[in-house]
Amino acid sequence: MTFGNINIENLGFIIQSMNGLLDLPKRKGDTLYDWGDGFFALVDENDIYFGTRNIEVLAYWDNRMSSDFRESLQILRNAVTTEILSTDYGDYLCKIDSIEVLKDFGISGKTVKITFKELNPDLSGGLPSIIGESSVRIDGYDLINFGLLTQKVNGFDVPKLQSSKKTSYQNNYLSVFRDPPEVELKVTGIYVSKSDMASKLNAFNKLISKEGLRHFVHGGYGYQCYCPDGYNSKIKGNIVEISINLKVMAYYNIDEIVQKVIDEITIQASPQSDLMETDSQDPAFIKGKDTFKAADSDKLDGNDSTYFAKESDMSQIRDYDYAEDLETKTDF
Repeated sequence: MTFGNINIENLGFIIQSMNGLLDLPKRKGDTLYDWGDGFFALVDENDIYFGTRNIEVLAYWDNRMSSDFRESLQILRNAVTTEILSTDYGDYLCKIDSIEVLKDFGISGKTVKITFKELNPDLSGGLPSIIGESSVRIDGYDLINFGLLTQKVNGFDVPKLQSSKKTSYQNNYLSVFRDPPEVELKVTGIYVSKSDMASKLNAFNKLISKEGLRHFVHGGYGYQCYCPDGYNSKIKGNIVEISINLKVMAYYNIDEIVQKVIDEITIQASPQSDLMETDSQDPAFIKGKDTFKAADSDKLDGNDSTYFAKESDMSQIRDYDYAEDLETKTDF
């Protein structure tokens, strides 16, 4: 691992673990507008600004690889400019934020935590081209497209959004603001290499950080949500664990919507009779025939049977000479 022109391992440091470099940073500034009688998520491209990202490197300094710990430490502390941190996960433009000795084993060695700060995190990973069909999706993508498996989903019994505050004119105060409900998504990923992990999680970060609301699907429900607080990626070898909190702005039962669409199509294509048995070939029940009648009034949304135009009516409209009436200024 190098930082600028400094090879950190040549200074006697053995890299043990790295965390934070695949995190999604928390957004800066306002992420939600409260109208008083409802919430509005600030998810326009011009509203989205991300904070910095800390990359923590845990290393062991071994005196067999370098004889002077103070000298190695001072070389790192003298690097005060922003440089490229090159790792097995990729390259990151950052600077050294702090160096902390966690455990001191005397002259034999020390455990050190080096924290790098990425001022402008790169969230430009490319999205996969495959759209999934599993029961857990975000904007149509299966989580497995990003190498992630769903471990747990919490918080689906969310209340319906109501007025966020109430005004008391007598006491002239506003009650405490309420936050929209959240769902918590816990996922785990197992990857064949560090570069594979970085590639897929950078794509996942790109998806979650995009402008607009995300469409999260789980267990037959859909959620319009977004992630203003970011999340941490806990890396353990080739395994990563992520816990994501999504703020929910709207939710709905997908099965109910699909059934409603099916019902609408059924009404338009072949309205059914209230009778127990219906001959679908009977002219009385075929849309467009002059003898058509729709007895199932509850499927007509309050319209009577004339709501469906008959073939004779359609023929009259098609054959009507509008040009002649326009020339003679006849009302029609």
